[in-house]
Amino acid sequence: MKKMRILGSLLMFVLLVALAGCSSQKAAEIPKQDVGTAAASVFSPDTKQAKAQMTKVILYYPDKMGKKLIASEKMIEVSKNKDTFYENTLKALLQPPAKDKGIKIMPKGTQILSAKLGKDKVLNIDFNQAFVKNFGGGGANSIMLIGSIVDTMTQFKEISAVRFYVEGKRLETLGDYDLTEPVKKITNIM
Repeated sequence: MKKMRILGSLLMFVLLVALAGCSSQKAAEIPKQDVGTAAASVFSPDTKQAKAQMTKVILYYPDKMGKKLIASEKMIEVSKNKDTFYENTLKALLQPPAKDKGIKIMPKGTQILSAKLGKDKVLNIDFNQAFVKNFGGGGANSIMLIGSIVDTMTQFKEISAVRFYVEGKRLETLGDYDLTEPVKKITNIM
């Protein structure tokens, strides 16, 4: 029994020495790189998992007093299809802003059905019914909501104005805000 323990201990010792020797040899073979380089190599175009390309956009949210719009930066995935990029930007507006970067203005349950840029440089945005149904109303709320959307989207040079639709039908007013014409950047609330 004592011989078995000694033999077992000796075998464990030899095994540990062998493993320690292998691991130190492998460590010497692996080149050291910083975290940025390592991440870049994992997601390089040569691999099957290329990282999504992102770009910084400015989203405009009302301040807590509802008097002006506050700029908030957000990274948005770039799409080969510009309309998809516009939709992604608008979907970001559906989310609450970063802390101390304004308040969420989009009505509860609002969805972006489509965003298509016309040849006239007007972005046509189609919302679901919740955009109108759940809107809180009021003059200041109308200006802040429309301004948030229009000022966010007209930061892109190819968009000069925004036209609003709800489930495919042209939206004429929101609260007391006239939407019969495409809305251009609202500069007096920034």
